[in-house]
Amino acid sequence: MGAPLNPRDQAALEARERVERCRAWLKTLMAPGRAKPATKDELFAYARDHLGANRSNFNAGWDLAIFDMGREDWYLPSPKRRQRDQ
Repeated sequence: MGAPLNPRDQAALEARERVERCRAWLKTLMAPGRAKPATKDELFAYARDHLGANRSNFNAGWDLAIFDMGREDWYLPSPKRRQRDQ
């Protein structure tokens, strides 16, 4: 096993791991023919709460997943949802 990483390299490694977690998770949602299940902000909130991602990690994973899956349509905003009467 190699020498321990310095704090800067360790932080970079951890950030890259968070990006890759977001990328892998988003790719499962971007299967061909599947509609976007939520807004980008809603998906970010899930990634923040469950994957430990910050906005930068999420945005990098988002762009990489879109590239990997060829889902440029995910760059378009989701249609507005109507609020249900309560």
